[in-house]
Amino acid sequence: MSSSSSPSDFDDISETEKFHLRCEKLYQNYRPENIWNINESNLQYDYTRETTLSPRGKKQVLARNKINQKQSCTLIGCIAGDGNKLPLGFIFKEGKYAKKWMREDTPCVLIVDNFKTHINSTFIEFAKKKEVLIELIPQNMTGQLRPLDKLIFRQFKGKYKEEITGIINKLDCAQTKRTKVSEGCIKIWNSILGLTITNSFRLTGIIKPSDEFICFANFY
Repeated sequence: MSSSSSPSDFDDISETEKFHLRCEKLYQNYRPENIWNINESNLQYDYTRETTLSPRGKKQVLARNKINQKQSCTLIGCIAGDGNKLPLGFIFKEGKYAKKWMREDTPCVLIVDNFKTHINSTFIEFAKKKEVLIELIPQNMTGQLRPLDKLIFRQFKGKYKEEITGIINKLDCAQTKRTKVSEGCIKIWNSILGLTITNSFRLTGIIKPSDEFICFANFY
């Protein structure tokens, strides 16, 4: 599931160092535009609102009523080492929405975590047929080694909270909320700079740093 290496290459080094050694070997066969990271992230977009019942002018509360339950969706992001990205995907409880991503059979690397669906035989066989090499991030190291976690989703959710949350909280129709969430998220996702994506890969050590200045670029 990852590039082959001799046992002597990995003696007495940490899992993070082993991961970086495997990444170095990938450069021999794959360019940055063919090294991808995919991940899901939960987005809570509807919060429970609580109302109180009490006689007018009285401080005593007779009842509390929760009129909404928390609602969330799953975001699916996929980015490449050269700064490219695929359209944002969504999964709502009522169904799913995702773009068709498999458009070419160009050999590439897909960097994923150790989640059970990423290491089952069906997924691995499908990847092989598509000439996709699966590279696993060491357990408990995704925060440091997963590009989407390093910069992208953190900045994304900051923008969402700043620009979209207030609008969603004023809406009552569930379908309208889902539509606004999708539209807002797509707008923010499309605004992500290629430089920000490339920096995410560099900061994890997956892509080799260049002479360019690495900055924490904003989306705009």
